Amino acid sequence: MNGNKSLSVGSKINFVLTIDSVKGLSPHDFSAIHLQARLASFIGPSVAAEEVFASSVIDLESASLSDLKFRRTFTIGATTKTLAHIREGYAPIEFFASVTPTYLERLERWDEMREQRIPFTNGNGAHTNGTVSPSSQSPQPSTQPMRRSETEFFMEQTHDVVAWVQLCELGPDGEYVPVPVVTSGVTDPGTYTLHQGLQRRIVLHLACNSGRQLPWSELTRVRIGNVRLLDLKGRLHDSTSKPLVTLPLLQQQDVEFRPDGTGELRAEALWDSSVHDSILLNRVTGSNQKITLQLTWSVAVDTCAEPVQFSTDIAITIQTRDARPPSRLMTFLGSTKVLPKTSTVFHVRLTPPLTRSAKDLWRLDTAEKYVRGEEALGNWRPRGIAVVEDYSKLVTMERRAADVQATRVILASMPPKPPTQANSMVWGGEELLEKSVDLWQKKFGHRGEVPPSIPSSLTRV
Repeated sequence: MNGNKSLSVGSKINFVLTIDSVKGLSPHDFSAIHLQARLASFIGPSVAAEEVFASSVIDLESASLSDLKFRRTFTIGATTKTLAHIREGYAPIEFFASVTPTYLERLERWDEMREQRIPFTNGNGAHTNGTVSPSSQSPQPSTQPMRRSETEFFMEQTHDVVAWVQLCELGPDGEYVPVPVVTSGVTDPGTYTLHQGLQRRIVLHLACNSGRQLPWSELTRVRIGNVRLLDLKGRLHDSTSKPLVTLPLLQQQDVEFRPDGTGELRAEALWDSSVHDSILLNRVTGSNQKITLQLTWSVAVDTCAEPVQFSTDIAITIQTRDARPPSRLMTFLGSTKVLPKTSTVFHVRLTPPLTRSAKDLWRLDTAEKYVRGEEALGNWRPRGIAVVEDYSKLVTMERRAADVQATRVILASMPPKPPTQANSMVWGGEELLEKSVDLWQKKFGHRGEVPPSIPSSLTRV
């Protein structure tokens, strides 16, 4: 579409859409047809309520294509988005038709010829697609080219991430110090010893041996909740506070990629246990009991569409304000150890999407995948990837044709300019000719759609 630049916001625009004749639709391919236009095609996608204006259905078996007529008049209000769509957008007219069985058969044969093309090799190993004469060596059909697997180009990545979790409490000097973690053996991840009524912080320290192959940038969210009680008999009671609470993160986060190929990420979050409204976190924990909480965090990775999710359980015990920390003598008398933090190893798997655009559909091989209910189809098979290629080419051709028509309208409204000597000198310049040839030789678009290269040298006639 081409709009008049003199239109202003708030004015009224009257459209008169008239279709007198339609060409290119054969009654051998379609049995019935009708057309329709959408209001959003003229004013853009910002329309509040979509309206569709349809024509009457024409039976091509009893009527001709010339009977398909359409006329519609409507008025719209000009807004900023509407004027931008009128100047730069398109107004498609939609056609809906009932196809004949012969048309579907031709489509099926066309797809088979495009997707099951088998090359032949001669005695010299050269590939030929034409007819081989009887005097030449009999053609030997080579292996049919199969569609490549979806995992051939996009491989799954695996990374090992070590996460150290540290709980810190506010000390008498105003600094946050790590609380001791008591562990009774190799299989025991440890229990944090906390005190009542103190401000706390959660420190997360992540390390990975993949380096920049896992380009994490920051910790986006930390959540904690699902408070449960583990009694002295090892029974885990139901949660008293299931919702996970999002903790505020400190702005400063340390991200480092070292020369030895490792990467580290460190962040801190503020934790106020009173937001859980759980009696287990407010009272002193009984002897031989533990409180289990679920800790989750999200890490933003530059190569991932969504943050990577981590989750682990931590065990804590609540003591009185003046309780002393565990004695270091416990480490010498038995297997009990006192540590400043706990660690967990995560195995991260990053799986790429199977398709990113319509041009990547050829990477998929779904020929052997079962579809529920396909037994009822009999010998019928759906169309192949050729239908996607045909649609892409059709959309490109329609847009180019619309651009040509818009350019013709603009050029027709402009007064012709008399040729001058300066213009003839410009068009005959060697510099402009070389620039045009260089631009012509560039390859734009998908590799499978780029035409063969043209000669690097041209002969002027």
